[in-house]
Amino acid sequence: MKTSLIKFSPLNVDFGKSFFIVQCSCFRGDVVLDCDIKVQSGANASKGAFIAARLDQGGCWLTETKGVFFFIFPQSNIFMVTTGFDLKTVLAAGKMLVDLDWNTLSLTVVDTQATGFINGNMVFNITVPSDIKYGMVAVGSGSYGYADFDNLKLKIPYL
Repeated sequence: MKTSLIKFSPLNVDFGKSFFIVQCSCFRGDVVLDCDIKVQSGANASKGAFIAARLDQGGCWLTETKGVFFFIFPQSNIFMVTTGFDLKTVLAAGKMLVDLDWNTLSLTVVDTQATGFINGNMVFNITVPSDIKYGMVAVGSGSYGYADFDNLKLKIPYL
């Protein structure tokens, strides 16, 4: 299998009321996304942060976007995998001992399977709904608060 690596390092961004999207018309839908995330503390901090793949839209339509969202909420020690930013359709969720400082997330989506890791520990291996086939990748904060992102790595098979 031929893969290409697109590496953004370091990517230290206070995302405030925005998020980062990579859009490429050549995506077949299979992707590996790795990113170090630190959810800030304080008044303007986000409650959580996410990495996502196969998003069908972005920008102002984030709340209506469908894809595979991998959220972490370090203060609550939980993770969630959902089909939308709104957290309504949960594909997987659980407790995980995450660090209150930096955490490394990895999301792999190949064919109909999605696998996620937090700090090298697998936390889910699920089947993706059949209508989520291809799209953009993104990183962002869960409640439009501050979060830091570093060492973003994107691997796209067949590119």
